[in-house]
Amino acid sequence: MSFFKSYTILIILIFMSAYNINANTDIKDDLEYLKPKEKHKIGIGGGFIYKPTYVGSSSIRTVWFPTVTYQYNDPEKEYFNSFDLFGPFASLSVYDSNILSFNLVGEYDFGRQSGDDNSLETLEDIDPHFNMGFDFAYKIPFNLSLDLEYQTGVSDPGTENTLSFSLTHNKLIWVNFSQPLINEASISMNYGNSEWMEEWFSTPSTSKFSKYTAKSGFYSTSISNMSVIPAGESMSFFVNIEYERLRGNAADSPLVKDQGSKHQYMFMFAIVFEIAKF
Repeated sequence: MSFFKSYTILIILIFMSAYNINANTDIKDDLEYLKPKEKHKIGIGGGFIYKPTYVGSSSIRTVWFPTVTYQYNDPEKEYFNSFDLFGPFASLSVYDSNILSFNLVGEYDFGRQSGDDNSLETLEDIDPHFNMGFDFAYKIPFNLSLDLEYQTGVSDPGTENTLSFSLTHNKLIWVNFSQPLINEASISMNYGNSEWMEEWFSTPSTSKFSKYTAKSGFYSTSISNMSVIPAGESMSFFVNIEYERLRGNAADSPLVKDQGSKHQYMFMFAIVFEIAKF
């Protein structure tokens, strides 16, 4: 009897294992079938950025912009498996694994013009320009990562440099197996070298300002949240919210202390329509 029971139990276990393997295989096959085969997506749209007039400003300006987006994604690869171009931001994944990632990044900086505010009339303009750099992330449990981002100007690389040290939470949720909902939240400590700090926060001795030379150091703490939200098969919303509090040499600058504000807010919203995928 004991042999019969053991044999019966063994047969049942083998049957259940076979059933589960087949079921899991079927589910996996279904998921692979439902996931999009296209690696490239192109979209058009537009939106606005609600941001400080300049770094350290107490006034806000709204910048309207059209945008073209291009996305490449191949999760089966570890090297050069994705590229994203969205409005003023660009990112190329050089390496991406379960532990580490390394991306090349680019960003458009709107600069600072004397006409933006009466207090800037005696200061030099900062022309709009492109920044480039990299982002290195070490991934830890619970969808968290420790990030280091470096940026410098494209026109004069290595002269004016910034660093950001961040704790980032990334979450991706498949909504319809065609467009995922992506959310990225982070808290950062931001550092600027002496050349960058002098350009943005130093002031000459004038009728409006006392002479002030900003030194290198951590100039702000920031909290941000970025979301890409699907709204159908071919439309998605892009929302980016950021709060930054200036500190140290930046907060002590007359440009901030007397004329501006330590509290910096930014809100970006855009709608993108997918026009092609292949």
